[in-house]
Amino acid sequence: MPNPDSTLRFLLGAAAAGVLLVVLAALSPVLVPFLQAAFLIVILSQPVSWLCRKRLGRLPAVLVVVTGVALIIALLAGIIGTSLVEIARTAPAYEQRLDEWSEAIAETLNPLGVTLSLESLDSLLEPRTMVQFVALLAQRLGSTVTRTLFVILLVVFGLLEVPRMATRLSDILQDGGDFRPDFQAFATDINSYLIVKTWIGLATGLTAGLLIALIGVEHALLWGTLTFLLNYIPNIGSLAASILPVLLGFLQLGVGSGLLVILVYLLVNLVFASILEPRFLGREVGFPPVIIVMSLVLWGWVFGVTGVLLAVPLSMVLKFALESGEETRWIADLISTRTPEPQGQRVPQDSSPLSGDESGS
Repeated sequence: MPNPDSTLRFLLGAAAAGVLLVVLAALSPVLVPFLQAAFLIVILSQPVSWLCRKRLGRLPAVLVVVTGVALIIALLAGIIGTSLVEIARTAPAYEQRLDEWSEAIAETLNPLGVTLSLESLDSLLEPRTMVQFVALLAQRLGSTVTRTLFVILLVVFGLLEVPRMATRLSDILQDGGDFRPDFQAFATDINSYLIVKTWIGLATGLTAGLLIALIGVEHALLWGTLTFLLNYIPNIGSLAASILPVLLGFLQLGVGSGLLVILVYLLVNLVFASILEPRFLGREVGFPPVIIVMSLVLWGWVFGVTGVLLAVPLSMVLKFALESGEETRWIADLISTRTPEPQGQRVPQDSSPLSGDESGS
């Protein structure tokens, strides 16, 4: 029979967690820039450390890396803006071809007794809808210049403080006994996950963009960029990234080339997402597919697009918090695919962020 006190504590904890999520959702406009900055700090800490090991001072190393990232962002923004203008210019030709296809499909299905509404089909696949969606995305990106500068400033100061923060955190955890190895392994998991997802996403975007450019699909650089960004969304990101280039392949080049674009995305995702990514990660992130989908919905509601992109790292943080308490550890075991490990028994890898700072800092 369950202990009434334990049941009451569990219900109170669940209610407090629900209230906390609501508060986080309400504060998301304030919290999202800090979340984005933390994500970039984890990704950029490795190249900064590499430059420091090459005897470059930490401040110059940080400025070099952040300036390089800012230039890349500006370049990608220019590519996206140019592609959007071109898409808007060529949209009428795609719409005319879509109308022809709609009429042909309707003529084929009508004798079979299937009535097809051309208006509904046009509204579903109309290129103007795609243009409006991407234009809205560009407008929102253009309205976040101030936030972007604020995030870059946070990243600069965060990267400068990484060695001191790691040293202080290490000293604090020394008093935690067996808690320290668990935290080191957890930090290493998140660090490895974000870095591997970034490199795999970059390789996936470059490969997919190059192959569909060889096929002849227009704006391949734009679709490669979207493939890279959406790769951070587990399970459904690759599917979402392929929709627009596949549609454009059918409209621009015909059925054969459209099927070839589908084949390209299937092969690229098979190689990078199903073969290389698990090998470089070394082990699973520890969540079954249903939990990952639920985490996409949950963190997307709390933090919007940023929450969707960082759903797995945020869930890893939540899982670690649940593992840290005796009464909530069973929840962490329930949502995990890993065999439960005794606290304090996880061995951190050598690449842990809590390891000693690089020389030259």
